[in-house]
Amino acid sequence: MSEAEDSCKASGKECHFVAPRPITRGVLSAPVDHTGPNEQLSRIDALERQVAELTRTSQEEFRQLKDAMANLSQGYTIQTSAQQPPSTNAIHSPEHFASHDRARAVISNSGSSPRFEGSSLLTKGILSEDQCLELFDFFHQNCNDTIAFFDSINVSTKTILQTPILLATICTIGARASRSSLYEICRLEAESLIQQTMVGPTPDLLSLRAVMIYATWHHANRIWGHAVNLGYELGLHTAALSLDNPAAVQNADTVERARTWLSLCVVDLINNLNAPFFISNIQRYTKLGTPLLSSKYFRTVDYRIAAYLELFGIAADAKESMSPEMIQASPLSDETKELFDSYNLKVDTLFHNVCNNVDPLYQTFSRPQDRNRMLIPYSFVRMYINGVSLHGLSPSRILVDPAHIQLVRTAIEAAKMMLRAALQSLNFQKSLSYSIDYSGAILILATNFLSKAVFVAHQYIDVPSIVHMFHRVLEIFRNSNAPAYVSSLEKTIVKVSEINGGAGPSTPITPGWSGNSQVPRTEGVLFDILGSTVEFVSDSVGLLSLLIFIGWQTEREL
Repeated sequence: MSEAEDSCKASGKECHFVAPRPITRGVLSAPVDHTGPNEQLSRIDALERQVAELTRTSQEEFRQLKDAMANLSQGYTIQTSAQQPPSTNAIHSPEHFASHDRARAVISNSGSSPRFEGSSLLTKGILSEDQCLELFDFFHQNCNDTIAFFDSINVSTKTILQTPILLATICTIGARASRSSLYEICRLEAESLIQQTMVGPTPDLLSLRAVMIYATWHHANRIWGHAVNLGYELGLHTAALSLDNPAAVQNADTVERARTWLSLCVVDLINNLNAPFFISNIQRYTKLGTPLLSSKYFRTVDYRIAAYLELFGIAADAKESMSPEMIQASPLSDETKELFDSYNLKVDTLFHNVCNNVDPLYQTFSRPQDRNRMLIPYSFVRMYINGVSLHGLSPSRILVDPAHIQLVRTAIEAAKMMLRAALQSLNFQKSLSYSIDYSGAILILATNFLSKAVFVAHQYIDVPSIVHMFHRVLEIFRNSNAPAYVSSLEKTIVKVSEINGGAGPSTPITPGWSGNSQVPRTEGVLFDILGSTVEFVSDSVGLLSLLIFIGWQTEREL
């Protein structure tokens, strides 16, 4: 008796048991398909329709997600209370809608539809038309000719209103100076519009020029790389190369595109002397200043573009030809000394030609007598070429080669000349509070180089004079309400002052190598032109960033 039967009888209940059926296992076989060929084709068609529907649905959802992200990037930016953004009530007020309608009316009456309609500061109601016009006015009066190797923005107000990136860029620069409460709003909008060009269609030439201006004023090197890529997409490099092709047919548009590309080349040359250039084989473009000047569509800005291309082309040649082994040899070989002499002579000759022989139309800025506008880039290139003599030096190394000592001192004098040019300009100091991002960089560039020179070669430098100059720069930073710059320079002054007690002796130069490396001490009365206008250097990330013509009137020796 089974265990189940015992359990059932013990419970006193009537139980019925059924014998289990045997389990049979057949061989597994594929299911028989009872459908004909037509039914199979129908099922395949149905599956394809389902796949197509799923694909369409997923693509639509992806498009909606992309549109949502784009709308977020174009929407109102988050503002702090100090920025005075419009309140919710103000946004929905009749005044707001009236301003919005005026903005649309200005654009609709211009005779053409705007690029990227509905995405500008004006059409989104972030700024009113009156505010835009106020910022335009400041930009054109004070900033339009700031960057010497960029052509001025001489388009109509209607065109600016139709070009959202240009509108945002001009308003950002104008707001930084005259309407600080609007600066952050405009800046974020400009960066949002620039970011959209990274994934959207290639913008037009005017929009690219706006990107170039924004990147220069804000020292955005990443945006500069993007601007170069856009230039390639627009074929600007081809237009530039056509300048030197007698068979090429040129028109105003081709020359303008070539001019824009050569401006990009100037910035790349200046910004990347210590790094790989963004533009491939850039030195072939440094020779195109002459054909640009001979074009029938010549503009006066071309004088400055050509001068910068030639000047920094010399620096680029020096970058390629000078190796660390040559510079660190002791003593320097005759070949190395001749190389330094040749580059210094080329720079001096170019500077002399620009200041004395170039057509007066080179002086195209609104302020008179600016033949020394090349003073700062000239001294910068002198500092760069001769400053490579500091490479490989350490405080423990004693220089005995008079040629090497001369190179160090020449570079230091060039850096001090850059600082003197800024310190002699009262207008520079007045505008520094809002131009600190670009014009203040000349001070940072020179003080950084001088502090490094003091650290590795203080025994050959007049350290007290450098410390005194640093204190004058520090005063300018304080007056400009630039606490970050003040803090950084204060630390530098402490470190420099501690080296050799702040009184590094000046080691006499041993006779034996005169060279062409003596920097002329003519920064105050250069070529007998008094009260002349100088230009200033701009740098952001690296040691060698953007030099910019600022155009402040130089005062007499302070």
